[in-house]
Amino acid sequence: MTIPENVRNFVREIFREANLRVSNKLSKQPSAWETSLDITLIEHLSNYASPLIVEKNWIIRVDTHYLGGMRHWGRWEIADIGVLIIFRRNGKTVRSKIALLQSKRLYPNEVILEDEDGQENYIIGFGRLYESDKAFENIIRPRTLSFSDGSKYSAIKVKDEQWEAIKEFQKRTTIPVHYLFYNPCQVPHEVELPLTTDINFTSFSLGARVLPATHLFDKFDSEAKNYIPSLGELKYTLDAPFNEIANEGGWRLEDFVADHLITCKEGYIVKDDQDFNLETVFNRRSGPIAAAFSITFDLTE
Repeated sequence: MTIPENVRNFVREIFREANLRVSNKLSKQPSAWETSLDITLIEHLSNYASPLIVEKNWIIRVDTHYLGGMRHWGRWEIADIGVLIIFRRNGKTVRSKIALLQSKRLYPNEVILEDEDGQENYIIGFGRLYESDKAFENIIRPRTLSFSDGSKYSAIKVKDEQWEAIKEFQKRTTIPVHYLFYNPCQVPHEVELPLTTDINFTSFSLGARVLPATHLFDKFDSEAKNYIPSLGELKYTLDAPFNEIANEGGWRLEDFVADHLITCKEGYIVKDDQDFNLETVFNRRSGPIAAAFSITFDLTE
């Protein structure tokens, strides 16, 4: 089934707007947690849950689901966001495919790695919002947070448990995992806190990027254990096609979906309704994801 260019471009625009929204959030909140960025992405996509006639004979629907963060595969999540693409003709499924996104945010130069999903946060719950006076003083103290090519994806550590678990998962299931890198709208970027005005970019030169895990592994497996990749390394030292200016640091999120995922260049094609990999990823609460969205295309003839 060939998706018309107008339909693909409609999907591209949905994800471009999602990219702009989540990148704006990190631009104005450099310490925004990864889970918060996931939620922002999923919430934006939830606006397209009603079936929409995009072009004559073509209906699109985007559905979402959020499970919340837990480490599922052994100790680690294999991916934060699961993606399901469904192609239908007259309402009947003719093909479907899945993809997995492991999201990682770029850390500002002045912030060290935080245990965002630590057990303590689950135990305290929303009580953590009632900050002590001392904690609040620290939050509002004047400071500058900055992003540069030297900024690091601090939650990625070469050859650590998650790194190796993703490798093992891909080998075991043949489902490719992609990294979803959350970046500010542009780099270099600097934020003076407390803010004196709202930051709101209307376009972005960087933003969220998607990179196959295999490219990351090929590039950094020769590094020492716990080595942390930087933005500059992803922008300037990867092999084709990520050595092209348009793809520096990975494909733009919207281009990954419109040009590589729904065209069946990337992802895992589901064999049938009983496909074990489909069952593992989407039908088990202990599956290796925290959130999911689906895109359904229906051609009515």
